[in-house]
Amino acid sequence: MASRAEYLPTHRERVVLQKLRTGTEIPARKLDPTAGGRTLSKLLAKGWIERGTSLRHYRITVQGEEALRTPIP
Repeated sequence: MASRAEYLPTHRERVVLQKLRTGTEIPARKLDPTAGGRTLSKLLAKGWIERGTSLRHYRITVQGEEALRTPIP
């Protein structure tokens, strides 16, 4: 099986991005329980999420919205 392209979010990344899509900042503890620090670090590195007003709050970026809308081949 071919590996997933970097521009496509994994299942865990999609779950987090969809929860952040509400337009408000969400604390990390209220995101998907399977999304640990590594998943959040990857999302931050890809520019799909950013820190909110607090260190443990996150919000989706425009790039994150685009990643969610990208068709999965």
